[in-house]
Amino acid sequence: MSGMLMLAPSFLRGTSTTDAGAIYAIMYLKRLVLQNTGPISDVSYTLPFAENGNPKPLVLVGPNGSGKSIVLSFVANALLATHATLYDKSEVEKGRVYKLRSPGYIRSGQEYYFGHLVFENGIETTEWQLRMTRKAYEEKYGPRHNHISWKLINEDKGEVFWSNMEEKQSEVEKLVDQNCLLYFPANRFEEPGWLNLENLTRRAELKDFKRISGRSNRTIIQHAPLARNRNFLLDVIFDRNLNELKMPWAPVSLGTLQFGLQPVIPSQIPPEYAGPSTMIDRALNEILQVILRNADAHFSVGPRKSRTISVDLKDQQWVPNVFQLSTGETAVLNLFLSIIRDYDESGATFTTLEDVRGIVIVDEIDAHLHCELQSIVLPKLIKRFPKVQFILTSHSPLFLLGLRNELTEDGFVVLELPEAGEIGVERFSEFQRAFDTLKNSDTYKKEIASAIDASRKPLVVVEGDYDIHYLTKAAQFLNRAALLQSVQLHDGGGFGSIQNLWKNLDRKFCNALAQRVVLLFDCDVKTQDDNRGKVARRVIPTVANNPVRKGIENLFPESTIAKARAHNGKFIDVTPEIRKTVRGEEALEPEILQVNSDEKKNLCTWLCKDGTAEDFSGFGVVFDLIEQALEVVEVDSGRGAEGQR
Repeated sequence: MSGMLMLAPSFLRGTSTTDAGAIYAIMYLKRLVLQNTGPISDVSYTLPFAENGNPKPLVLVGPNGSGKSIVLSFVANALLATHATLYDKSEVEKGRVYKLRSPGYIRSGQEYYFGHLVFENGIETTEWQLRMTRKAYEEKYGPRHNHISWKLINEDKGEVFWSNMEEKQSEVEKLVDQNCLLYFPANRFEEPGWLNLENLTRRAELKDFKRISGRSNRTIIQHAPLARNRNFLLDVIFDRNLNELKMPWAPVSLGTLQFGLQPVIPSQIPPEYAGPSTMIDRALNEILQVILRNADAHFSVGPRKSRTISVDLKDQQWVPNVFQLSTGETAVLNLFLSIIRDYDESGATFTTLEDVRGIVIVDEIDAHLHCELQSIVLPKLIKRFPKVQFILTSHSPLFLLGLRNELTEDGFVVLELPEAGEIGVERFSEFQRAFDTLKNSDTYKKEIASAIDASRKPLVVVEGDYDIHYLTKAAQFLNRAALLQSVQLHDGGGFGSIQNLWKNLDRKFCNALAQRVVLLFDCDVKTQDDNRGKVARRVIPTVANNPVRKGIENLFPESTIAKARAHNGKFIDVTPEIRKTVRGEEALEPEILQVNSDEKKNLCTWLCKDGTAEDFSGFGVVFDLIEQALEVVEVDSGRGAEGQR
């Protein structure tokens, strides 16, 4: 029946509490329930967290009108309720709410909408909106309710906003005081610097905190926050220079003068900074450097009569006023400076970006951003705040692909509305639309032509991805980079896969291939070198004196394996030398060294980062083998073609 409430207590009353031994309170959203809200029919969703307890970024996607902003409005309303509970003066008057409740938001054909949110420590908010009074609803449909908040709807009214924050006020106060809570609406953007000269001439001012009971200096809704962030920057730089400048002095002797006196003149050592403002300053500059893709960029303050915040490269002014950054750069800068500013103003302890905790909601995070800001900069910055629960909406496939590159497929969740199903990045409907559009572009056609040209390069298939990393590094040390650039290296997926490929290739097909192919096996396989048309099978020869007998790691000398064992004992498994008797005769089996299967990746990463030319000297035989194989199959395929004429 339309309008009947089918709400199970099992998901409505779920709570979560922080560890009693924790030294700080965490404010995360744990559960979201929405029914009959705009285009959303029924969502009961538990938000994602990693195994270490950190929240995974949640990205809401879907076409316009799918309910993304509606979902954010429920969360923002709950965050604003925390301030309204604690302060007489906040962004929302006490007893009122930020989000408009109206029957107009009830899903077509239904008689109510319902929203329920559960945060850490069992803090909850609930919202009801009926098309009629509660009394009329119950007379028509009966008392179809099983949630505590239903009875809070006045019989003569049809709506209510309920939370348990008043009864949990001390816990709410802890959460607000130790977490960043921010909401960036879709209309948050600044006017560009060229539109208003006052923006460029306006001076930064030191903040004047009003310490008044019942009032907060913080705001959750972030509309055009650059002015506040500019003043925050001035505060941080001022405090760092005034309170945290360390000026060490060292005595310098000028030798012994008359009467045995040894005068000492203080010699100034370059100053150092240490303290909480210094740590915040470093974090702010880290954000700037990621946005501008320049490790030398940092904030600077103009002279006393023109107190603007500029951007410098080393000691040279680069951008005279932060307002002169592009609209997209300003938008991203504002977002992440606001996070640090609000966390600092919360009173929580800050040392690095990884300390920052809280909830940050951003509607249309990709709006006004260039593709590089979407796909590279935003994901890199989000990754730097692992304890912040980001709840975002986006239309950008580039942003989602960038998140996947930075956080991996499992590091974030994409929720497609209105059904609220978790999807992979490439199942995002906007992704397919963008791809279909791209296919019709000249740029795409050029990319295809380039790919065809690349496909004519000889193909070298190796047993695994680590082989590719090792060969790439070895080529740098052995001056064989030109050879690798002339071929395509491909991960064949192990010995079995490559061997099956060889078995299923007949000579006629091998001759018909457009490119030459080398199937390259590690030294421990039992197979022989062979040629079929344009395909060659080659086995890397075993280096008898090297300690690891299996895999491409056999190419590393004893000195390298010894270094690896000293660096990390987990890299190499050791079977000790043993004596045994075989048919009455004593036999000695030497020590066996083998790379631990779970440590292959870590060993490869370490060697490719810290390895030397001496470590990779044994790989020359592989490059010789590839060159020789390519020459042979070219000749052999030519003969095959002549024989077929």
